[in-house]
Amino acid sequence: MDGVVSLLDDEHNLLINALWEVLDHDFGVNYLIQHVPIPHFSYHVADQYDRARVEQLIENVARTQPFMKVRATGIALFTGQAPILYVPVVRTAELTRLHETLWGPVSAAARGTQDYYHPQRWMPHITLAQGDLDDVSLMRIFERWSTRSFEWEITINNLALICDVEDNDFSECRVRMEFGGGRG
Repeated sequence: MDGVVSLLDDEHNLLINALWEVLDHDFGVNYLIQHVPIPHFSYHVADQYDRARVEQLIENVARTQPFMKVRATGIALFTGQAPILYVPVVRTAELTRLHETLWGPVSAAARGTQDYYHPQRWMPHITLAQGDLDDVSLMRIFERWSTRSFEWEITINNLALICDVEDNDFSECRVRMEFGGGRG
């Protein structure tokens, strides 16, 4: 899977990495850390992109996009056969406009777009764990973290493209464009 995302600011990047260490060390939950070790939230996810086209789109949108602050709060769970533990990001009008600006052009350069990211369904979030959660680990994680504060204000200053590495089950950041047009 590939994704058009915003990477977290330095403070929250360190915080998510510390939480991932706890998930690995204390709960044995580490699939995400091993496969997508990049703290972020996603605007669009697909099986594959025309990467050159998407990189150009990201550059064009980022050039005119001002920095923004987003709020994150709590921990939550997408339920189902493969549950996902995450920190919800509050969806503001400004964040929604950015998402809608990206959605159509990025979708046109994508194969296998994941529908959960469609503008009518999109729930911005920072994934903490997926791929190896079970009922026991979830119960233990929620028991430990239910009183922990996840009230964060995060500066968003970039768009990035995260891509699977060919012949590997691992993702990396292919390009990062700072808002205002600088390469990160």
